Amino acid sequence: MHFHIGNRDIISKSKIIGIFSAESIFYSDLNNNYTDKSNNDIKSVIVDESDAVLYSIVSSNTLIDRYNTIKFDDCLYQRSK
Repeated sequence: MHFHIGNRDIISKSKIIGIFSAESIFYSDLNNNYTDKSNNDIKSVIVDESDAVLYSIVSSNTLIDRYNTIKFDDCLYQRSK
């Protein structure tokens, strides 16, 4: 199943390793390879199983809520309650 992460980007739910707050990643010296400080609109960092890094303007809390409300047999996106 796929879900929307913002800016018309869609990612497969089964391939996601982690969804992180951009603020916590940007201020960590251990995570320099996952940062893109050039864009101030970034609110979330998503890492998939191929170690690809995606950036989203949607907050990590909202993305996690979306992730948890979508079942594999549901449609593309379900708004959290």
